[in-house]
Amino acid sequence: MCPNATAPCGYTVKWVSLQQYYECVCRFSCVLGWTGRRGGRHEKKEKTNQLTKNMKLKDYELKEGNHFVAMEYYNLIMNRTFLVLILDDCLIGLKVNGFISVEGRGDPLTRSITKNIAIQDDLQNPYSYMKSSYLRKIENLNIYGEEILKTEKPNFKINRNEIKSVTYDKRKKWGMGYYPHDGKVYVKPKNGKKREFIILGSQSGKEIENWIEKNKHERVCAD
Repeated sequence: MCPNATAPCGYTVKWVSLQQYYECVCRFSCVLGWTGRRGGRHEKKEKTNQLTKNMKLKDYELKEGNHFVAMEYYNLIMNRTFLVLILDDCLIGLKVNGFISVEGRGDPLTRSITKNIAIQDDLQNPYSYMKSSYLRKIENLNIYGEEILKTEKPNFKINRNEIKSVTYDKRKKWGMGYYPHDGKVYVKPKNGKKREFIILGSQSGKEIENWIEKNKHERVCAD
């Protein structure tokens, strides 16, 4: 069993070694009290769907199958990190860190510069790659709203019925240095550029591929 860890945002994270998944138990507790159980009357389900359209990020319960943390390269050598929410209707990508580098071992100036942009916490813990300054800006915003997408230019929304393919590639990403990762997951929209997500820490790229593919349907996220 993996040890408990604390994310850089100050949230307590409990790691459980069960089919390679992890669970964040902290302030992200669902206001609806939903535990993942299926069933119930149609009226209750409709009411729940309406309420979740106005859910703050801090009230979104992070659990197996509904999110992942990934890095994306851009402009050849630059990178950024996203918390990607896997909702019934769509994927919501929220930037939670900027450029990350390995810590240099050369001259003192290089070591000093790279230390400030290198991850210092548990590298196997994907929450270590998220920065509290980014989370504070969005924790009180509606995950279904437009405002949260506008906080950072790279933030994105991909409707699940617009996804053409999802592919897991277990090969390591060039340039990742000593940062552990489980390959890449490619998401190709029907119209648009294919996105490459590098799966950070101890997450399972294959499981994430399955989570995104699972139960696709024709609804789209509310604007």
